[in-house]
Amino acid sequence: MKIARILPLAYGYLWTAALVNLSPPFYPALATARGLAAWESGFVFSAMKIGMFLGSVSMNKMISCFSPTRTYLIGQCLTLLYCGLFGMLYWIPAKIFLWLSILAMLIGGFSMIIQNITMYAAVTLLYSTKRGTLIAIMEAIFGIGLMVGPIVGGALIGLWAFPLPFFVAGMLQILPFPFIALNGVTPKERLAASPTAHDTQAPKQNLQLRRLILDPIFLANMVTLMLAWVIIGFNDPTLAPHTEQFNLNSVELGAVFMIPAISYALGSLTAGLFCHLEEPVFGVRLDCAHRIWHGGTIHLFLFLPPEVYYGARV
Repeated sequence: MKIARILPLAYGYLWTAALVNLSPPFYPALATARGLAAWESGFVFSAMKIGMFLGSVSMNKMISCFSPTRTYLIGQCLTLLYCGLFGMLYWIPAKIFLWLSILAMLIGGFSMIIQNITMYAAVTLLYSTKRGTLIAIMEAIFGIGLMVGPIVGGALIGLWAFPLPFFVAGMLQILPFPFIALNGVTPKERLAASPTAHDTQAPKQNLQLRRLILDPIFLANMVTLMLAWVIIGFNDPTLAPHTEQFNLNSVELGAVFMIPAISYALGSLTAGLFCHLEEPVFGVRLDCAHRIWHGGTIHLFLFLPPEVYYGARV
């Protein structure tokens, strides 16, 4: 059954998202305790994006060499390694703290992106219709993972210390490993099928993909995505240090990082609805309105004093 193949992938996607949003709330405090400057923490978070870039450009060759299933399983194992390394930072001395942080983030970004790309390739292969709606649902699952990561991470840190949420999330994300290794991420009959007329058109399709770089609409969408990641990249190393003046505990700090994830999940479901109704133009207009509102409000809290939020506690 198709759903039996998708559920383990969706489960892994959820915990991948949780790991993406697990380090920004809690790593900066540990980095500050080890003597890292703000720009050094920012470089650590950039290392994850560099790892994602390296994973993205390596995917085609990896799938050709290892198959989609093996590529996905390699990603799961590397993600487990990332969780172990990042959790161990709690005991690492200041001399090598920065370099091990960068190494862990590179591995994490590389591993998580190859999992995600393989998952999308498998899901869109299984469901050839309504792909926009399906991708929106998967992105909503990613948003739920972004919510789970910081709030559960804060609770686990409250139970013990910094390493616990990374160790727990690492073990949880690899649970589907045996099922995926046994059944694969795509139906075996499709992988073993003989080439079709559609396959013989691959060189022509590759040429069309290269021409996308000259498409102004495609470029505009890519710039929009890039700017969204710029905003996220700005928040990763700076938001948690800014909230220190509010005297938040680990759960409350996780809740702060959970709020944008709620919008992410709701936005994904909204996009899925527009895809299902085949109303993309209205969806784009709504997205533009949201970005205008987002730019004027979401950064406003950075300039407000603690009394606005926690007047009774300050």
